[in-house]
Amino acid sequence: MDNVNCNKQNLEKKKGFYFILVILFAVTGLLIFKNNLFYSEDILTSKQLDETILNSYVRSEKLYIPMEENAVLCLQVEGVTANEVALFFEQGLEEDTTFVLSYSFGNDEQKQIEQKTVRKGYKTINFYFENIAVNSITILAKAKDGSHLVSIPAGRVSIIERRINFIQKNQIYVLLIVLILFGAFLLTLLIYKGKSTFPDIFYSRDSRKSNLELLRIVCMILIIAHHFAVHGGLLNLNFSLPRHVGLLILPAGKICFIAFIAISMYFLVDGTNKPQRFLKCWLEVLFYSVLLTILTWCMGGTVRFRDLISSFFVMTSNSHGFAASYLLFLLIYPFILKATKGCTKKQARYLLVVLFGIQIVSQIFKVWTGYTQPVFSELTLFIFCYVLSLNLKRYPIELLNKKGVDFLFVVLIYIYIYIMNMIAYRDCLNGITSIFYGITGDESSIFNIIAGYSLFYLFKNISIPHSKVINLIAASTFGILLIHDHNFFRHLFWNEVVRTQTFFYSKYFILLYVGTVFAVFLACAVIDYIRQKLLEDKIIRTQWYEKTVSKLQELWQTSN
Repeated sequence: MDNVNCNKQNLEKKKGFYFILVILFAVTGLLIFKNNLFYSEDILTSKQLDETILNSYVRSEKLYIPMEENAVLCLQVEGVTANEVALFFEQGLEEDTTFVLSYSFGNDEQKQIEQKTVRKGYKTINFYFENIAVNSITILAKAKDGSHLVSIPAGRVSIIERRINFIQKNQIYVLLIVLILFGAFLLTLLIYKGKSTFPDIFYSRDSRKSNLELLRIVCMILIIAHHFAVHGGLLNLNFSLPRHVGLLILPAGKICFIAFIAISMYFLVDGTNKPQRFLKCWLEVLFYSVLLTILTWCMGGTVRFRDLISSFFVMTSNSHGFAASYLLFLLIYPFILKATKGCTKKQARYLLVVLFGIQIVSQIFKVWTGYTQPVFSELTLFIFCYVLSLNLKRYPIELLNKKGVDFLFVVLIYIYIYIMNMIAYRDCLNGITSIFYGITGDESSIFNIIAGYSLFYLFKNISIPHSKVINLIAASTFGILLIHDHNFFRHLFWNEVVRTQTFFYSKYFILLYVGTVFAVFLACAVIDYIRQKLLEDKIIRTQWYEKTVSKLQELWQTSN
C-alpha cells in the first residue's frame, strides 16, 4: 500500500514538474520576443542623410567626411514626442564609433540623451529612451577614443515613437503567441520523451549540500547586474540615479568572479580527475560560441567570416575569457593534481608565494611603475586560485571559519572599491589614489581575491541542507554566463534585446533594474536547461563521447 501511495506521489510530482516546465518555456519565449509582442512603432519623421541635415560634412562617393570640429547630424522637427532614433547606413561603419545623441525643445539648450559605442561594420544603430518632447536632435559621431570625428556612410535617420501595446491586432502578433505556446509544449514533450528519468533531472549534484550551489546562483545574479551596468550603458551617463546604481553594483562583478572560481577550485583540490568534466564543458562553450556568433550576424551585428571560424576555437580565439581559461586549466589539471597531491605544507606555501608574485605583485608594479613583465594572465589566475584553495583546504585558517569575520571582510573591501570607483569616475584621482585605483579594478587585485574568498567562506560556513531546486538551478549558471556575456553578442543583447536605455530615467528605475536582472537570469537558465536535456544528455550517450573520454583517460593516465 505504501508503494502505491509513493508511486502516486511521484506521478503527481512529475505532472507538476512538467506543467512548470511549460510555463517557464512560455515565459522565456515572451521575454525573448517582448519587443515584438508588446510594443508597436510609429515613424514620426524620416530623412535621407545628406548635406541638408549633415552640418560641416562633405560627400565623397558613399561617405560623408567631417570637415570641422563642430560637424554633426542635426534633424529639425515640429515638436514631437519620441522615444527612439534609428540610423541606417547603406554600408558598414569604417571604424569603431561612439555616437552621442542629444536633443533640444523650444529654447532649451541641447541635452545629451545617450552615448553608445558600436563596432566597425555596423549598419543599424538604434537609440532607445523615455518619451521626450523634441524639435531637434543632433548626433555626434567620433572615434572610440575620442581623438577625431568619423566619416558617415549614406543612409537614413528616423525619429520613432514606441508604444506599449499588449494586444495587437495583426497576424504577426497572433503567429508569435501561437508559436511560443506550441514551442513550450513541444520542448516539454521532447524532454519528457528524452529518456531522462525524473530522479536524474532533480538529483544532479546530489552529493553536494546546497550552500555553495546557492552561492553560484547569488554570484551569477550579481554578475548579470554588473554586466548591466558595464555593457548596458549605466556608466556612460551623467551622474544620476542610474549611474549611482551602476557604480554601487560595479565591485560585485569582480568579487563574484573570484568567488565563482573559488567554488570550482574547492571541489578540484584533492579531487579526482574526470575527463568528462573537460569534455562536457568544452562542448557547452563551443555550442554557445558558434550559436551566438551566428545569431549576432543574423541580428545585423558585425561578424566577419574569420570571426565565424574563430568561434570554433574556443580556447584560443573569440570566446569568453573565463570559459577559455577554465578549459585550458582543465587540460593541465591532471598534471597539477599529480604534482600537488603529495606536496608538503612548506612546498604548498612556496608554490603560493611564487604564484602570488606572478599574478598579483607583478600587476602592482605595473600600476606603480607603468611597466612589468607580461607573466600573468587569466589562466595563471586559475592556477593561483587552485594553489590558494589547496593551502586553505589542507591547512585551514580558523579565522575564515567565523561568519562574522568573512562578512566584515566582504563589506569593508566592497566599500573601499566603491569609494575608489567614485573617485575615478568623478575624475578626482591624484598620484596616490590612481595607484590604489589601478590595483582594485582587475580580477587579480588582492582586494578582489580576499573579498571573493571571504564570500566563498561565508557561504561555506552557512549550513544549508540539500535542495533539489537550488542544485538544479545552479547547474545552469555557467551557461547563463556564456549566453549573456558572449564577446560578439553582448552589445546586441543589452542594447537591442534587453534595451536597457528605455528606462534609464524612469521613476521606477530600481524596480526595472532588479526585474531585468532576474528576467535575464531566468531566461538564460531556461535556455541552458533546454540545451542540457535536448543536446547534452544525448551526446554523452554516444560512442564518440565514450571513446573520447577513454582516450583522454589514457592520455592523462588517471586511476579513476
